[in-house]
Amino acid sequence: MPSVPAIVHTDIQGSTRLWERLGPAFAGVLAEHNRILRAAARAGREVMTEGDSFTFAFTSASDAVTFALTAQEALHLYPWPSAAGEILVRIGVHAGEVPEGGDAAGTLGARARLVAAAAHGGQVLLTAEARERSDEALAGAVVADLGDHRLAAHDRPQRIFQVLPRSLASRSFPPPNTLSARPSNLAIDHDRFVGRRRDLDDLAALVPSPAGRLVTITGPGGMGKSRLARELAIALLPKFEGGCWFADLSEAHSVADVARAAANALGVPLPAGEDPAATVADALEFRKPLLLILDGFEALVEHASATVGLWNKRARHARILVTSISLLGLSGEREVALGPLPTPDRTRRATTAAEVESFEAARLFLDRAARVRPDFSLTDANAAAVGRICTELEGIPLAIELAAARLAELDPDQMLREIESQPAIHDAPAAGARSRQSLAGTLEWSYGLLNAWQTSAFHQVCVFRGGFYLESAEDVIDLSGVDEAPFAIDAVQALRDRSLLRTSDTPFGTRFSMFRSVRDFGERRGRAIEGETAWRALEDRHSRHFVEAARRWAALTGPGAAEALEHIDLELDNIFAIQDRCLARAAAGEAGAAAEAARAIMAADPLLSWRGPFDQRISRLRLSLDAGDPAEEARVAAALVDACVQAGHIREADEVLSRGELAASRSGSRSLVARLKLSSCRILLVRQHQDKSVVAASEAERIFREEGNAKWLSRALDFKAGALRMLGRFDEALAAAEEGLALARGTQEAPEIIRTATNLGSVHQARGNPSLVFPCLDEAERHLGIVGSRNMAARISGIRGMAWLDAGDPDRAAPFTENAVAVARELGQKQSLLTHTNNLGRVRRGQRRSAEARAAFEEARRLATELGDNSMLAMVQGNDAMVLSDEGDFEGALRGFTAAAEAANRMNLRNSYAIYRGNVGIILGKMGRNKEALDPLRESMAIYGEIGVEKSLRAFNVLQGLSDAELAAGNDAAATEAAKKATSAAEALGLERGPSARLAEEAKRMRERAAPVST
Repeated sequence: MPSVPAIVHTDIQGSTRLWERLGPAFAGVLAEHNRILRAAARAGREVMTEGDSFTFAFTSASDAVTFALTAQEALHLYPWPSAAGEILVRIGVHAGEVPEGGDAAGTLGARARLVAAAAHGGQVLLTAEARERSDEALAGAVVADLGDHRLAAHDRPQRIFQVLPRSLASRSFPPPNTLSARPSNLAIDHDRFVGRRRDLDDLAALVPSPAGRLVTITGPGGMGKSRLARELAIALLPKFEGGCWFADLSEAHSVADVARAAANALGVPLPAGEDPAATVADALEFRKPLLLILDGFEALVEHASATVGLWNKRARHARILVTSISLLGLSGEREVALGPLPTPDRTRRATTAAEVESFEAARLFLDRAARVRPDFSLTDANAAAVGRICTELEGIPLAIELAAARLAELDPDQMLREIESQPAIHDAPAAGARSRQSLAGTLEWSYGLLNAWQTSAFHQVCVFRGGFYLESAEDVIDLSGVDEAPFAIDAVQALRDRSLLRTSDTPFGTRFSMFRSVRDFGERRGRAIEGETAWRALEDRHSRHFVEAARRWAALTGPGAAEALEHIDLELDNIFAIQDRCLARAAAGEAGAAAEAARAIMAADPLLSWRGPFDQRISRLRLSLDAGDPAEEARVAAALVDACVQAGHIREADEVLSRGELAASRSGSRSLVARLKLSSCRILLVRQHQDKSVVAASEAERIFREEGNAKWLSRALDFKAGALRMLGRFDEALAAAEEGLALARGTQEAPEIIRTATNLGSVHQARGNPSLVFPCLDEAERHLGIVGSRNMAARISGIRGMAWLDAGDPDRAAPFTENAVAVARELGQKQSLLTHTNNLGRVRRGQRRSAEARAAFEEARRLATELGDNSMLAMVQGNDAMVLSDEGDFEGALRGFTAAAEAANRMNLRNSYAIYRGNVGIILGKMGRNKEALDPLRESMAIYGEIGVEKSLRAFNVLQGLSDAELAAGNDAAATEAAKKATSAAEALGLERGPSARLAEEAKRMRERAAPVST
């Protein structure tokens, strides 16, 4: 491939904080950084230096990537002052063609800066263009495809790659800092945004300001409120760290519906039995600054105070943008009234092309007309007609788009005559009423101009919900009974050309959708004209197509599974509509309809279980629990138990389990019986009945082995390993987890690999082997992009943080643990938040930030009490006692560790009991009560030996205390033996070479005590 220019941009991560911390010493650090980069960039040209950032130009992408890799290695190997720590530099590389006479730095530099801004310290990111042209430089490097990311507003997604020298391959990073990484559900419209520039600029200034906390865009239907709101969100995405979210309220009727739409957009699970509006408020209160758009509030104004009003009070960092025909009437609400697009005056008409084109309404008409008649141009001959069309349509954007689509059959003069012949379009007394009348009249006029097959196709596309693709149209639309009808895909395109359908870009191509007002109009006409029999047949085709497609997608494995989940996500509204329709038929007594509803929701369950919407998973599974078919009921019950346990609804999970077990037994399927045993495992683990959980998992394991069902055998082993881990039976847990992962790899199913690899990492962590944890988490993360579960991403991030903490590096642990807490808080997952907040307290303690540690433990204690999680309550109590010990309050620490040990013993948590008993002994030793310390220390180490973690960090700490206590008690030989074991553990953990100076010193002390005395 021929060489093309490449640009590299670099800067130091956290340079401002570094400068504040080091003061004058920062100048020397910066000088060394500059020297290293300039030495690595000998093959390039230094374009710009500003502060701690560089821009270099290279004649080829290979040279640019070679520089980036060389620079990262040199920066890593340099002996930076201990006060500074390692200097971590972000590097972005972009390559591309430069027009003749152009400047590569100017043409490519902006993109390179965006790529560098997306990177984290110590990371190198490449655009696809740079990656394709740098094979030579990448021969010895480690390359990872990070997927498509939008780097700037209005950007198309761009593929980004990470590259690292093989010597730094162990580095791991959070997702890139791109707009795509920010939570957002905005879609890119196919049609160009025309006009409204002043409105867009005014809103862009108002919404981020203190006065813009609640803004309502008002205006009649068809005025373009929704499109303006989406365009604004795209423009403001760089300004909102928490992202921009779009909630469609077209199907909402109540407070709960409004909250559900907002929660689904935000990714907030709504637990059953709790106030949905308050749950959204709780989530918004902790989110980073974000923009929430609530589109179509006009029929919901009576619910504004209970939803928008509440959220606006609680979410100080959020901005809420509402579109509605009228104001909400809330305190602090700012109105932006959206009027028609400017049109020529009715009395002083524009007659020349230049005059007409100066009006936004005319520019919109011309832009949309170009789609159906690319050869059409505005001339002085047709300008007057075009101007009058826009004037007669009152400058209403939707009406203008519908009219522009007719230019395929009519010239402007003919169109004007037809519009003027429609009295409903222009005869109305008031401006607002005239706008509504004009839109209704234009829609009626457009509908009346459709031929027979176009009319039938228009009726039939109204069966779709949330949009559709051409493949779906081919299966669902039936024009066989209409003379001269084309293929369904041609009919859909014809409707698009008439602006009755809209399009947007998706990862799978063009998706078609409709305005709600247009769809409602078409469905009313379709039911009346086509007849109930034909409409029912249409609904049946719609149901068969999407249920079969969703089940086919759910069965995909490997890389195709990612696209499958995206497909199901896009078609969720269609699937929900099928379930609702079938349940209504079942209520009317139709046989088999309830089972069909169950099949529909179960086809969507792989998505709902990993990505949500989680509240919809529970509520919709509940609706289909009475499936009328034992096998379907058992499947729904197993999924509902899972959903209830995740949401903390254990009582309901028990009730559903009983129904599911009975249905599975009636079905005669041993596989379903085994699945329900795994469902019982979930409940038993939450209730701290680990022994019973092992038994249930083993029974399921036996059935799945006999049936040769690798996927479900993997799950059974996963459950078994988790229960064994909690019991401290680590050797058995390790064997089960390793077999489970091997089976999961064989299925090539990403969810199974993620689940089992993460569980194996947890077992290694519990055994005290942090170095073995990271490869497991790396494997899980490689597949995580397929399922897109933020909750699982947070869990993996949290485990990684704890592995770094166990390795003695709390500073390295901190960002991973903080990320896990932030995601759990955003998602409203209280059980996960409890775990991660407790772990954050441990990290803060390791960082010697006692006040923050105590605050984290206090929050964890509140959550554990609220959730009734006694196991975590004991753990929090023990961790809090560690902080008391650090602060010298040994009496308080002793009480805390003793209580935690007693609680762990009652729950038969051997590993936890050993930890707290060991800490009791360590505290007694610090208090000088060495003889009393010996029993708990010896008991702790005996348990560690039984469960196989005698070379973990916690065992090292206990062995230190035991050696000291034995020495103080005069047991020199026992003290030396304990020191030898501590030294062995330290060597296995690499403590003397690790980043913790304290642990290195303690390891050295034990090694010296264990060494034989020379004579």
